[in-house]
Amino acid sequence: MLPKLESFAQPREWIAALKLIGFTDGDLAEATDSSESTVAKWRSSTVPGPAARIKVDQVRAVVLYLISNGIAPAGAYGWVTGVDPELDWKRPIALVGDGDFDRVTQRLNDIAPHEPLRAEDASTSDRPSDDRQKVVT
Repeated sequence: MLPKLESFAQPREWIAALKLIGFTDGDLAEATDSSESTVAKWRSSTVPGPAARIKVDQVRAVVLYLISNGIAPAGAYGWVTGVDPELDWKRPIALVGDGDFDRVTQRLNDIAPHEPLRAEDASTSDRPSDDRQKVVT
């Protein structure tokens, strides 16, 4: 588990932990409707404003949920930044940026409402072996 993703951490720590997983300044800029240079400043000298902080927290919460349910950090990153056909071919991170966090959480509940998220066994799936596809099945 990445302790910097826990809710008691500060936004700067969340951003640093998300960067370690693979999130770019561009990814977080998309989620917060900010510029990449603004996200870079959050990592070093400033803090996100209230609206951006909420969106960073939403991305953090989704990633932490996925990791807590057995998805590797790289797989969590892949799902959050990848296109999901069940979300009308939109990316969960873009939906967060658009203020549609409820849709993302509903999709997570649809995937596994009461059990850990698990990748399908490759031998029983006719889907490609791409990790992003496995996470959303």
